[in-house]
Amino acid sequence: MPKKMARTRRAGPEVVRKKVFRLKNNAPKEVDPKLLEKYRTVRQADKKRELYSKLRTQNRDAKRARREEREQVRKALGNKAPAKSIPKTKENLRKPDVTIVDEVNDQEIVLDEQDDEFARYYAEKKNPKVLITTSPRPSYRVKMFVREALWLFPNSIYRPRKDYQIKEITEFCKSRHMTDLIVITERLKEPFEMIVSHLPEGPTATFRLSNFIAHKDLKDAAERTKHYPELNLKNFDTRLGRRVGRMIEALFPGKRDYAGRAIVTFHNQRDFI
Repeated sequence: MPKKMARTRRAGPEVVRKKVFRLKNNAPKEVDPKLLEKYRTVRQADKKRELYSKLRTQNRDAKRARREEREQVRKALGNKAPAKSIPKTKENLRKPDVTIVDEVNDQEIVLDEQDDEFARYYAEKKNPKVLITTSPRPSYRVKMFVREALWLFPNSIYRPRKDYQIKEITEFCKSRHMTDLIVITERLKEPFEMIVSHLPEGPTATFRLSNFIAHKDLKDAAERTKHYPELNLKNFDTRLGRRVGRMIEALFPGKRDYAGRAIVTFHNQRDFI
């Protein structure tokens, strides 16, 4: 006899349930001190990892309980509720710097910048010509950084260092009317310093490099294009910061290609860019 066909159910749309954390009414507002002491004294790795997970959960719940308590108090007081506290950040906790320029169009600084080394670039708005080189016999990670730098700085070219001295490379750049020279040094086979020199009169600045991540290592990175990027300089507010910002801006073309939706951000925070 022919076997009966098994009935199949049509698969409906998959329902995704969002996980919601709910606090108990008597949720503690502080981490258990006994659990914290036990975590500090235990030596076994697996046990320490388990205690750390419990501590994170307790700390998260305690923060949420304190926040909900503050919201209930503010709701009960209404208009008489105190103002919300400002979160403590590195920027609002730093000591005031006397060299910070409050006015963008400060007369003294504007006159200084009209006669500095970058005044010709800002007046003519010509595209810069940047030469990038490295220390002799660069490692693989330095070559990766150079590849990213060629994408970052438009109109830039790379020339191997070989056995040439910096003075010889500088004279070569001047004879080819290059506007800037970038030298990438390395330490322990990692990019270590980036020396930027504006030609022909300077200045020269040295930047320490750290935490280099290539484009191919980024998660869900967008495809890059060759459009001239929009430049975003943040927190270059001191006299030195404005000078460094002008040096960085001189590495990019004066024209911004907004159709490409490309942007380069230099964010200065406590002298880290």
